[in-house]
Amino acid sequence: MSGENPYAAPQTVSTGLPDAPESFGWELAGKRVWAEKFAQFPMVDPYSGESEEVMTMNRLTVRHWPLWMTVLRWICIGVIFLPLSGRIDRDLKSAIALVGVLGLIATMIVSTFFPITGLKVFFTKRTLRMRAIQHWVVGAFFVVGILSGMKVGNSGLLPSRFPLNWISGVSFGIWILGLIWKNLILRRLTCRRRKDGHFEIRGFHSKALELLALDKKAPVIESAESV
Repeated sequence: MSGENPYAAPQTVSTGLPDAPESFGWELAGKRVWAEKFAQFPMVDPYSGESEEVMTMNRLTVRHWPLWMTVLRWICIGVIFLPLSGRIDRDLKSAIALVGVLGLIATMIVSTFFPITGLKVFFTKRTLRMRAIQHWVVGAFFVVGILSGMKVGNSGLLPSRFPLNWISGVSFGIWILGLIWKNLILRRLTCRRRKDGHFEIRGFHSKALELLALDKKAPVIESAESV
């Protein structure tokens, strides 16, 4: 993963001061945002492009994650669930799933050696609330899938004929769709390229880019376009 966690409790909360903290450590080249290792952005929500008088500052850790690592991770995930789609011997299924799990663990270990950047960005209350809800809903389906898979009905907590297998399958299915939504569709800040100590940050809303371009404190550079 990129290392970003917009659902965590904010480390610093704005108090409605008339002047926003001065931004620094970032540059805008066309529609590309380049940031130093520790950069602070103006009061513009990167996910919605909205700007309000009172916003919450979060410190986001964005890790340099090349495209080939993303492809490799999803291949491992696919290998883990591959045995579920075919008639394969149980031992072979376990072996295939184990290879996928070990590959996924290997990508996690390797990713810790990639450089990271700590960004200070502002979010609106609506953005934080909606993302927190999505995070907990996806987690809830995972818990339901685990509990139903453990056949809690046999312990007397549920009727003996309660369709646990059906609930477990549906819950895990929705959980997987939730992971796909969070990692592939839901907007988030990522970094796939790094140049001369600067990180190319992707994921900014188009409206946010427009407001960043209007920010007088942000130098607009042309040289990075040729990177």
